[in-house]
Amino acid sequence: MVTNNGRPFCAVDDSGFRKIINPLLVQFGPEYTINVKNVKENIITKGNLIIKNISEEVKGKLLSLKLDCVTRQNRSILGINVQYMDNNDEVVLKTLAMTQIDVKHTSENLKHAVCEVLKKFNITKNQIFSITCDNANNLVKLTRILREPDATDYTYSESDDGESDMDNVNVDANDVTDGEPDSSEEMETQIFEDVMLETFTPDPEPLTKCIRCSAHTVQCCVIDALKLESVQEILKKVKSIVKKLRTRTFMVKLKKRGLKMPKIDIEPRWNTSYDMLVRFLEHKTFCQHREDKYPELKLDECDWVAVSGIVKAL
Repeated sequence: MVTNNGRPFCAVDDSGFRKIINPLLVQFGPEYTINVKNVKENIITKGNLIIKNISEEVKGKLLSLKLDCVTRQNRSILGINVQYMDNNDEVVLKTLAMTQIDVKHTSENLKHAVCEVLKKFNITKNQIFSITCDNANNLVKLTRILREPDATDYTYSESDDGESDMDNVNVDANDVTDGEPDSSEEMETQIFEDVMLETFTPDPEPLTKCIRCSAHTVQCCVIDALKLESVQEILKKVKSIVKKLRTRTFMVKLKKRGLKMPKIDIEPRWNTSYDMLVRFLEHKTFCQHREDKYPELKLDECDWVAVSGIVKAL
């Protein structure tokens, strides 16, 4: 209830919960109790056992870390996963931490948080073969500074090295990615510079590799494509009609014909634009049959073709 469903510890003392659990506890005997205190103790004990087991599993193994920052309901979280091969040559993926970050999201501060987690699991820097992250500047730089000899000698820094700060992030009500991702052109330039640096540097190649998340890179490319003037013009027209369709006048008519409610996009998320366009195409006949009476529903045939093309591309 607490760990899986996110309920607060105090929920075990709620009157409704006690009405359910107290009769069962009576049958088990006085030695069985459930309260806020022992629930906390049991979770801490179980957590320490999990940490111990993972520490033993990863001891001496080459590891790949996966990092991501996200802001959810005004709380900034750094997620750290580890991937490795077990003794049966099977790929294992474990979550090491979901750490709340209350300072600036500079690479130095994120390095501190990562090193704290690695220390907890007795993971050395030399075990880290790769770090997979999105294209946010702070996470990419984090990988580089973790290669440095003094990477485990850290303190929190309040200096701003140009990377993202939670106060400067546009927070979505549900879930947004932190950091400042480069545009696709900037990413291409940065990747080229990294390759050239690794090719011509006289120093030995570092063990830890920075792997830019391919899914996030594709996302950035799609977002850049949707920013094209021609695409934006189509999205603007569709969104205007969708807003009309979502009014009570048209919603009643749609419902009578068994059509679903039109979806409207959320600007930072390209998949919502895709959902909006797919649902809009389902309403094509509805709009075309009423465009004479309701000119605000009219969309030129070439624009309908463009909408279909965008959907296929996405």
